Amino acid sequence: MYASAVSTYFGLLACLLLFQVSSPPGARREFHWDWHQPQSLFSAPSLEDAKIAAPERAELTKVIENRVVPPDPHDPEMGSEDQVRHAVLNANIRMVSLNQDEKEPLEVVVQIQHYCSPDGNCTLWFFRRTPHGYRLLLDAIGQGFTVQKTVTNGFNDLVVNMHSSATDQWLKVYRYASGRYWRVACYDADWAPPENGVVHQLKEPRITPSHCN
Repeated sequence: MYASAVSTYFGLLACLLLFQVSSPPGARREFHWDWHQPQSLFSAPSLEDAKIAAPERAELTKVIENRVVPPDPHDPEMGSEDQVRHAVLNANIRMVSLNQDEKEPLEVVVQIQHYCSPDGNCTLWFFRRTPHGYRLLLDAIGQGFTVQKTVTNGFNDLVVNMHSSATDQWLKVYRYASGRYWRVACYDADWAPPENGVVHQLKEPRITPSHCN
């Protein structure tokens, strides 16, 4: 009887732990945006010019091409396979460290200029290199991103900042679970919030919770 109860207890405990690991991480955590250290890809090297090994470049090229829409004859910039390949090779890439395991290779962030809006918000793809090839960690849209000091399941949390106005940014918080990043919270960061009809310029942004669309 005792052995059976112990076995049942540990079985339930194992299931509970498995559920916690495989479920998207919750948003209950004090949030601090390290906005002094944002990263942007606009000045990052292109895939064609990046200092990476030729096999890695070829593999990344294939992975990015698989995420790009097929040639569209109505698109003057992406109307042929040659134009699509040109856009991929000119994609900005940046190597970042997200995994706390120093033995693991760096992650890769990719930005294609064609997928940028006039206000500077772009599609950002985060890839992780695995023994089975590159795997997509996150598909987001923003002006840049911040690698947070907080860690979830062995990976640094991410904040993708999106341009809203000249003094306002929309922040999306992502945490890692089950092989990918999940959006868990959103905030507004405002450097010039109005108070009683008067706009106040702030040295530090006022951050308030926001609804995630």
